[in-house]
Amino acid sequence: MSLLGTPLTDLDQPVLFLKKDAPGSALSQVTFLDEFGLAVVVADAAVDFRSGKYRGKLVKLVAHDPLSRLTLLRVPLSEEERTHAVELGRSLNLQAGANFYLELEGEATPSLLVGRESEYKEKPLPLELLRIHHGSSEDAPVGHPLFDSAGRLIAINYRKASEFGNGSFAFPVEALKRIQGAEVKDGVVQRSWFGVELLASDPFAVVQAVRQESPAAKAGIQKSDILIQIGPREIESYADAINAFFYLREGEKALVKFLRGTEVLEVEVVPELVPTAPPAPPVEEAPEEELEK
Repeated sequence: MSLLGTPLTDLDQPVLFLKKDAPGSALSQVTFLDEFGLAVVVADAAVDFRSGKYRGKLVKLVAHDPLSRLTLLRVPLSEEERTHAVELGRSLNLQAGANFYLELEGEATPSLLVGRESEYKEKPLPLELLRIHHGSSEDAPVGHPLFDSAGRLIAINYRKASEFGNGSFAFPVEALKRIQGAEVKDGVVQRSWFGVELLASDPFAVVQAVRQESPAAKAGIQKSDILIQIGPREIESYADAINAFFYLREGEKALVKFLRGTEVLEVEVVPELVPTAPPAPPVEEAPEEELEK
């Protein structure tokens, strides 16, 4: 099967990172996003993401996201090494069974989307991951790209999921889109603020408190409202809500739907950067176990 799209060069070339507190190093595959060496890698939590080297040359940090660990780098490339930009696809509407490919050219054994994981070992993840089953016997290395049949980038491999056989967890391409063009301070992607508090143990995304002067308060969201949609993402649980919060970008309106009593209401919320000063206290006191988002 020959896949469409422009092949990238050196997909098998990793970035070498130094460990922070122990001798040794960690590798992550490179996916080039433009012809001048803009690349995305996955930086392990245990590495110094500013120490990356590609073929022995120090790379330049563009943006690092501590939650997803996706990192944008500017990789030094000679004129002969320059590559073509990869086209970014869309994963939001993909259903279980959708085909992914580890390579852009040649006979490729498809990998299958098994589902979406918003929790791991009964704990909510900071963002939803795609669980992939790989049809080939080869492991997908950390940072390896996954493409659709048209050669569009759909996901970026995060780590092997040995508990599911030959599978892995991957970041959806939307996570990469979130950090591209994001507000960056000292190389770190800044988070956007919504301004509500939720309870992780609650089976639904029930607002426990709303911070004064927060984007949510300005939009009219109140305590006891039940969030059912944030932007394009439907909300059924606490984990769904924190995944949707990850994708909010400051200054960009997000349609929010919520249930108040028996009435479904819609408002537009304009997220802001997380305040540098401590946020104002909530409009109404919330239980200590709540987690602010």
